[in-house]
Amino acid sequence: MKIRIIDSNHKYTDEFLDFLIQKIRDKFIQEVKIKKLEPFEIYINELPKYKSIFKKYMPAYEICLMALYNIVVLKYDSSYVLKIDEIQKIPQTNIKIIEICKLINNGNIMLKAYPIFTDVFKYVQTHVENYYAEYVLGEN
Repeated sequence: MKIRIIDSNHKYTDEFLDFLIQKIRDKFIQEVKIKKLEPFEIYINELPKYKSIFKKYMPAYEICLMALYNIVVLKYDSSYVLKIDEIQKIPQTNIKIIEICKLINNGNIMLKAYPIFTDVFKYVQTHVENYYAEYVLGEN
């Protein structure tokens, strides 16, 4: 649930990275199938580990959106890593958002994986140059 973006020409700005993060959110919203999230939603809301913590029913879609609004950017010499914050917790709980995202993305013995995060991040990563062109055109 992270992507590395090579920027050997040092052309990507903070504003472009914000634009790219918004594209990740947009692609997720466009691609997600709520029906495929339902088994995870039932699981996390009925499992004693979570049920005792949640004050109200937690829609899986909401948790996914929380994750996408908590993307961090790590800058290296000639690349960036965009990833879901591994520290951020679901409000009023001790449950890390990434824990639920990994469950959805990878599944477990009881739940078939729904690799929506992998699919979205890979798509955005393979289309970075197209997004950059779109960003540059939008600036002018």
